[in-house]
Amino acid sequence: MKNRGSIIFIIIFLLICLLLSNLEVFFSGKVVEEMYSGFYVMDGYGRIYRAGSAEDFGQAGFKEKKAVAFALNSNQDGYYILDKYGNVYAYGGAEHYGDCDCEAIDLETTDEGYYILDKYGNVYAYGNASYYGGVSDNVVDLETNYNGYYILTKDGKVYSFGNVEEYGSIDLINREAVKMSLVSNGYYIVDNIGDVYAYGDAKDYGGVDVGNIKDIEVIPSEKGYYILDAHGGTHAFWGAHGYHGIVWHDEPDIVDMEIYI
Repeated sequence: MKNRGSIIFIIIFLLICLLLSNLEVFFSGKVVEEMYSGFYVMDGYGRIYRAGSAEDFGQAGFKEKKAVAFALNSNQDGYYILDKYGNVYAYGGAEHYGDCDCEAIDLETTDEGYYILDKYGNVYAYGNASYYGGVSDNVVDLETNYNGYYILTKDGKVYSFGNVEEYGSIDLINREAVKMSLVSNGYYIVDNIGDVYAYGDAKDYGGVDVGNIKDIEVIPSEKGYYILDAHGGTHAFWGAHGYHGIVWHDEPDIVDMEIYI
């Protein structure tokens, strides 16, 4: 009986340890291994919604739905909002480097500058951002690293500029590519339905079937990602856990998302 009681005690002790471990992850709002603290979501009016310990540096609150892109600066002590007319709004420690008189669709930052992409494939470089060229195509996204940038088209083709490696493209039929997200030696592409395409060292952790997808964001460890839909759903895969349901809009007006480290 004494041995049986000892075994029961050990089992209960182990269960309590497991429960406390899971509660720590739940209440901290993050998986400690992944080393990120939250994220931002932005709607088309420039309103910012924060999860975890993502800091509030302000928001636009436009009267019309014109915000198209959101990006943190390199120090993550501020951020930018881009409107569809090419105007850049800087908040917190983010420095303003210039606006673009164009039909803008995306903004990506460098350490002391940023790029703006317009709907026709033209790229505009500001601050210390280096210009490598643009395309004449139906583009949807621009993603940068320290050696250059990628441009994604609506039909899934990836163009590479500067000293970056191209890992592949897709040829989509009856659906559209919407965003890509980089890993160290590869990238993801997500389409408007929610299917994910992994290239290079990127690991496919799954997709969603909800439609109206707006973004895919890889977590810093590269062991998971979020998929953002236009209603504010942040669908987490693999190591991307801890923050859910920060905003839900009946109107599909959510446009962008950024991970906060």
